[in-house]
Amino acid sequence: MVELVNQHRAAGATCGGNAMPPVGKLTMHSTLRATARAHAADMAQKGYFAHDNLEGKSPFDRMSEAGYQWSTAGENIAAGSPTPEGAMDQWMKSPGHCANIMKAEFEDIGVGYAAQDGSKFTHYWVQNFGAQ
Repeated sequence: MVELVNQHRAAGATCGGNAMPPVGKLTMHSTLRATARAHAADMAQKGYFAHDNLEGKSPFDRMSEAGYQWSTAGENIAAGSPTPEGAMDQWMKSPGHCANIMKAEFEDIGVGYAAQDGSKFTHYWVQNFGAQ
């Protein structure tokens, strides 16, 4: 997934009709990976799909509580796709999600995936972005 993100960032993209120039690669960050994995698992296990968890914690709350001292941060979530390519396709077709992927200020990324048979979407994806 990180490789797919960096391929799009290197190529540039059009997000909702706005041309986004190529930007630098993101680096996998272990704290962001942990928060993304935990949120994907939480959504899958508890059967919801939202940026805020059922306790009302935002992505920014979760990143901060995990010790990531962000100056800028963002989150993409996707559901239903069993493959990273499918989730990326969903995000790149959504102006806001595409803009997060292409945001030049972001330096770090963490990706999470969880699957839960019998849940609403089965497959849940999370990308956490940031810079410190």
